[in-house]
Amino acid sequence: MTFREIQRDLQARHYAPVYFLEGEESYFIDTISNFIENTALSEAEKEFNQIIFYGKDCDVQMLINTAKRYPMMAERQVVILKEAQQMNSIEALLSYLSQPSPSTILVINYKFKNLDKRSKLYKALDNIKNIVYFDAKKISDREVPDWIQELIQQQGLHIDSRHLALLAEYLGNNLAKIESELQKLFINVAAGDTITAQHIETAIGISREYNLFELQRALAERDLKKTYRIMRYFAANAKNFPPQLIIGSLYNFFSKLYIFHAHANKGDQDLQHLLDLRVSFAVREYRQAARHFNLSQTRKTLALLLQYDLKSKGYESDAHFLNDENLLLELINKILN
Repeated sequence: MTFREIQRDLQARHYAPVYFLEGEESYFIDTISNFIENTALSEAEKEFNQIIFYGKDCDVQMLINTAKRYPMMAERQVVILKEAQQMNSIEALLSYLSQPSPSTILVINYKFKNLDKRSKLYKALDNIKNIVYFDAKKISDREVPDWIQELIQQQGLHIDSRHLALLAEYLGNNLAKIESELQKLFINVAAGDTITAQHIETAIGISREYNLFELQRALAERDLKKTYRIMRYFAANAKNFPPQLIIGSLYNFFSKLYIFHAHANKGDQDLQHLLDLRVSFAVREYRQAARHFNLSQTRKTLALLLQYDLKSKGYESDAHFLNDENLLLELINKILN
């Protein structure tokens, strides 16, 4: 089952006897587990019928015995095992999973890793009926805009592709962070409205003019005036824009530009996939950048970014003579000249 399918079933109060949730993306696991914890039982029922264990403090037999007991004055009980990856001999759960109690909802949170695919437990999970097994994989950078847009649409709001790309670029693929920041945005936008740059700047603090996205675009166009203006803003706000963050972002951009040069004859869709770009229109910006930075200039820029990354971390002998602003301005001057 997908994350959304599990959510829809839970919202409709259609419960499975076992939820085995594993994988690297803790957001998915926490969201499913917390929803069951908060809604499957009434507050009165929780006192005697909701039990939470932690893997390092619980053995398998204790968990099985608890899951097999009958609920007290309730239709069901909820048993949640958090940090299951720390439990010893978790394979022994297989005997219970083969015949789970119909009056128990057992939730197993196996976070940040996956079961050994060679294990009997892993092989059995997909074959046992009525058990919900979910592999919580991290979403790729390319999937972030669709994820953000879905959350925005659920609130009855709208957003254009440029502002969506700005949010995706700034928020990254940490789903917990994305949801937290978007909640700030939703409070400040009326239902049915379109999210604007002003909304984003007010609620989340992403400037519509001074951000890493705009810096990359200015460099791609070799717009000296705009590039220096943005860099001076970054230098004046060094807490939010440390040199390492800026240089790392530019290195990622020019690394993709280097790959672009080797595949420039491909179509936009292939290039978006190859470069793992969040939005399709970003391909046009790489084509624009390739006109201003040929392959040789791209190589030179990558070498400069590596050199100045070391300087920003104090590894170059002259690093102490440059403050952050001068270091960044010197870097940009060498890239553009």
